[in-house]
Amino acid sequence: MTSESFFAKLAPTWWRETGEMSALHKINQGRMTFIREQVTAHFQLPDTLTPFSGLTMLDMGCGAGILAESLCRLGATVTGVDCVEEVIREARAHGAAMELGIDYRVGSVDDLSLEPVDVCISMEVLEHVDDWKNFLKKLPSFLKPGGLLLLSTLNRTALSYLLGIVAAERILKWVPRGTHAWHQFLKPSEVAMVLQEEGLSITKIQGLSLDIKTGQWVLSSNLEINYLLAATLS
Repeated sequence: MTSESFFAKLAPTWWRETGEMSALHKINQGRMTFIREQVTAHFQLPDTLTPFSGLTMLDMGCGAGILAESLCRLGATVTGVDCVEEVIREARAHGAAMELGIDYRVGSVDDLSLEPVDVCISMEVLEHVDDWKNFLKKLPSFLKPGGLLLLSTLNRTALSYLLGIVAAERILKWVPRGTHAWHQFLKPSEVAMVLQEEGLSITKIQGLSLDIKTGQWVLSSNLEINYLLAATLS
């Protein structure tokens, strides 16, 4: 089964917080903390209820819109793009029900025509892309000069295999079995090297870890499983 057909099958469950995609809902607060910190610092934004007002953002590989809706609620003008038509259909329906004006499109990095944005975001996508280098090299082309690129993915370590696949998929069943392939996980150094070759400067790499006491996903210094990365285009 291809990744497209795998996620197309899961599309109807995307917005069920206790369903098969519950892990995405649980990690969203942690990744939004990272995004807010990086965007606010980079653009020197005031601390308001809608700090992203006036910014254009691209959510590449947006799925059914969990992250895109969070960005929109903070004031951003958001375009969400995914190659799976079924999940974009779910994204449009949910966004309309929430009365959010998000521009959802079916497409990929190779066929997307879009005016450059202030912030390009791609979370939990790289580990599902076969030609990840091509994907990474194309992302900066969507940015304005001085724009900000934000990514997250899984590190390729022994611990990420044990926790990200064996525990999460087979034992705890946090995500559907077959969601991840360990050989497609990427080390931070691999991602950083490609971005630097494309003229970006890495400004932050931070881990995302589960706090066992609270059950919340929080930012941490541990990069062994999940990590987030910020880079700027000069």
